[in-house]
Amino acid sequence: MRGRGSAVDAGVAHLRRSGMIWLAPEGGSFRGHLRRPRSGAAVLAAQAGVPIVPLGIRYATEAGPRLRDWRPWRRPEVTVVIGEALALAPGEAPEAAAARYMPALAACAGTVYAPAAEDLATA
Repeated sequence: MRGRGSAVDAGVAHLRRSGMIWLAPEGGSFRGHLRRPRSGAAVLAAQAGVPIVPLGIRYATEAGPRLRDWRPWRRPEVTVVIGEALALAPGEAPEAAAARYMPALAACAGTVYAPAAEDLATA
């Protein structure tokens, strides 16, 4: 994971103080599918001893808003779906944790987790 130093330490400390962190485990938001996750969510959860709680945002329109079309007075209707907390097993590898939490995340988002070919090539 890039920049593991103080950012991870600060994140772990925040989680241990009952804080929450929202992040996209695949490293961003992509239209149409969820990409292969990066290790950050699992690393933070494992080090802090907290579960991963999948959260999905579903837009009323199929494609969701495009940045170039965004207008503050025209807000899209969204539904937020929160899944069951998923505890990591002691010593569980980030890749193994992802195999469990990405399908749950996809279900919350109303999509399917099927990594694209370019994602698998970089795995």
